[in-house]
Amino acid sequence: MTDNRSGSPRRYEFIADRLGEMISSGVLPAGARFTESRLLAAANTGRTPVRAALQLLQQRGQIDALGRNGFVVLGEVGTRDSDPDAIDWLDIEANLGGADATDAVADVIESQILLLAVKGCWRLNVSAMGIAFNLKRSFVETLLRHHEASGLLAAQDRIGWTVLELDEKRLDEIFFVRRCLEPNLLAEAVIHIPLELLQQTIADHETALKRYPDVTASELDQLETALHETLLAYAGNSVGCAALKRARGSLLFSKHILASQYVPLGIEEPFIVEHISILEAIRRRNSEECRLRLQAHLIKSKSKVAARLAVCREAMNWSPPEYARKLSDDR
Repeated sequence: MTDNRSGSPRRYEFIADRLGEMISSGVLPAGARFTESRLLAAANTGRTPVRAALQLLQQRGQIDALGRNGFVVLGEVGTRDSDPDAIDWLDIEANLGGADATDAVADVIESQILLLAVKGCWRLNVSAMGIAFNLKRSFVETLLRHHEASGLLAAQDRIGWTVLELDEKRLDEIFFVRRCLEPNLLAEAVIHIPLELLQQTIADHETALKRYPDVTASELDQLETALHETLLAYAGNSVGCAALKRARGSLLFSKHILASQYVPLGIEEPFIVEHISILEAIRRRNSEECRLRLQAHLIKSKSKVAARLAVCREAMNWSPPEYARKLSDDR
């Protein structure tokens, strides 16, 4: 679970990814010890996201808990410090600077990237983005690196960042990956999903179904995230879950477009009943039924998202931000 369901990347993911990069580069060398309190001060954020980030790093095998003595960095000997206890906290603070600010701007930037992707391929001016959002260029780069995982953004040498078009071909590729991975991951996760979490997820879906269409885009996104990310993580397959991040474009599209001015909610709910049928199969701990139901759900979802994409592309009367230039305009 996250401390912030609306932000993407979520605050704890931002902290975990930045710390992970620092471990890989040697800023945090193998054997280095630190406490939660010291990290709290460096991140300048709340205790909940810091604890969630530490748990995620433990799951990734990058750190280990030392009880009351804090945490120790695992892995090969770092390249920066010969003394494993010599941590440059100024460097850590600089790398984590803005962790709390991700909540304020990450969703806006994500939405802009998605809308640009609907309309074609674009080149981003990172400096202009920094000015537009009142952020340092380095922090904009950090946010873009997070959004690169969605598969809608690519870093290119000398050119910078490019938004990739979300067209029918890319949608086919995204759902191909999802159909290959998600049903099998869920089948593996079924016996590991805590009953309390499952019951709460079912209750959230049933509540939303009763209230539909009096639900928000954020609430629908929470339901999507619960099934397609949170529960899948219990498969314990970090490689598979990481691969799925490159196929998040369709989920982002639904998050920012469904229940918007471009694609308002219809009389028929978009996916809740299908989700509930999968969740009930999980409650029965029937792995094969879960796999087949999720596979069928993804096949239906592909056609629904494709239809929404076509409607959105036709309906959008939207001026791109000043920091984006369409690639065809540069030729």
